[in-house]
Amino acid sequence: MRLVGRDAEPGKSREHALLSVLAGWRTGASLDVAAWMAPVDGKTPATVVSVAHLDEDERQMVLGVILEEVLTWVRTLPGTSQLRALVVFDEMYGFVPPHPASPPTKRPIVSLMKQARAYGVGVVLATQNPMDLDYRALSNAGLWMLGRLQTDADRERVLEGLGETGKKSPLGNVLKKLPPRWFVVRNSHDKGPPMLLQPRYAISYLRGPMTRDEIRKARLVHATPPTPAATTSAPTTSVPPPSATEAPSSPEPSLSHEAREESCVSSIRASRDGSEQKETGA
Repeated sequence: MRLVGRDAEPGKSREHALLSVLAGWRTGASLDVAAWMAPVDGKTPATVVSVAHLDEDERQMVLGVILEEVLTWVRTLPGTSQLRALVVFDEMYGFVPPHPASPPTKRPIVSLMKQARAYGVGVVLATQNPMDLDYRALSNAGLWMLGRLQTDADRERVLEGLGETGKKSPLGNVLKKLPPRWFVVRNSHDKGPPMLLQPRYAISYLRGPMTRDEIRKARLVHATPPTPAATTSAPTTSVPPPSATEAPSSPEPSLSHEAREESCVSSIRASRDGSEQKETGA
């Protein structure tokens, strides 16, 4: 560390903190993207990289190294028009900022957006503020799914990426007035107008990020083989048949998946209509 002009005392330089992160990479899964994407039982696995326990600088460095490895792996693939892999990046704030900022994650992400499609690799980016994305990443997006944008800056950045600036496009007004859970879908390969999309209701366990201990426990549970069933036979007891005078118990009613979903949607809409009526009466 002294050779590069840094303080060699641990804890007094940022470089020691970053090197401590790299030291942890000596254990666990290797940084081999080809091995990550190798089929398991005929299916492509999903590899999740969590950096919730790292600070901002460490996230930038770690994800920059991983994305560079992904870009290197992509360039070893033969060209194809079929989708063979998908890179999903959630919460893009700070990782592809506009010029002149250039964090370690910006170059590989922009390169993947430009080149990965030719190798059958897609890229999905999600953000709540399009204003924080570089225009090159926006201009290379083929499929747009836009929710409600409340700020003028975000709407102008989206319209600029869609090539709608300088036109009297009603899209900006639509993005401002979209109700919750409604999206505008724009496909650059489709010459038709944008479409409106409302996803179906889903029950998800949105508990937030997992801690390092929780991730470790989940991996141990997944890696532990199931215990074999006991071979000893349990004592059996004979149950007398029901008498003729006893009424047979009626089976519980069962609903199909579609009926349960329709019932859930109807109850949600009924509760929403009731709350709106209360607000109107007030």
